[in-house]
Amino acid sequence: METDNWNNYYNHLRNLSKNNLYILGANFGPYNSTDFYKKYYSLFSDAKDVCFRDSFSHSLYNEINHVRLASDIVFQLKFPRDRKVQKKSVLISIIKPSFRKDYTKDDDDFYYSQIRKIIELFISKDYKVKIFSFCSFEKDNEAIVEILSEFPLNHRVEVINYEGDISNALNEIAKSEIIIATRFHAMILGFLFNKFVLPITYSSKMNNFLDDINFKGYIYKLRDEISIEQFLGNKINNKINEKHLEELVNDSRQFQGLDKVLQ
Repeated sequence: METDNWNNYYNHLRNLSKNNLYILGANFGPYNSTDFYKKYYSLFSDAKDVCFRDSFSHSLYNEINHVRLASDIVFQLKFPRDRKVQKKSVLISIIKPSFRKDYTKDDDDFYYSQIRKIIELFISKDYKVKIFSFCSFEKDNEAIVEILSEFPLNHRVEVINYEGDISNALNEIAKSEIIIATRFHAMILGFLFNKFVLPITYSSKMNNFLDDINFKGYIYKLRDEISIEQFLGNKINNKINEKHLEELVNDSRQFQGLDKVLQ
């Protein structure tokens, strides 16, 4: 991403490229300047292997022979997908929009109130509701506190803060029936575990992935008015079928270049 201090991270990667640099599971952008693009073109050219996870990013650099495309690295995860599912259970992954410069005014002005409406509707339909913080660094946990503060039904909501226990986090996703995903990898894990997934997109990386898999289900952008009734009425379209999922798993060849070195 072309952030305000992008040169710092670029220089870090440039130092790494003096040795053998392998870049896995990447997506490029959003970006605005030609200088940003050209510097990364030089960096990727000097790397040993670059594997993108979306076709848009790949198309920007596919002239470089060792730049590849494969489905997201998480599709390589070896985790039992046949866990017993809690019927009428929903897990909601959230973000703090104002952590991102494009959404500085989108916390309680809109997004938090939308999440409250979603929670309230699921509770009214007797669903077990879990709200999930994936990333404390980006203040997901603060967002949960703000969403549930003075919310009359907060005692009906289970809060889960990911703090490094990956098995517990995966178990919570695996046993949920529905995933409402604002986080990219909550969406990916929901698909991997064959859930009904409703993406709430805030970045091109989510939209590009959904375009790549020709996703036909309901998708909402972060600033959209969200209709859970609409989603529940035809949620089958928001689940990837087994054949398509198998293709994504088989196509997740992110480690292909690195494996040649490690084997």
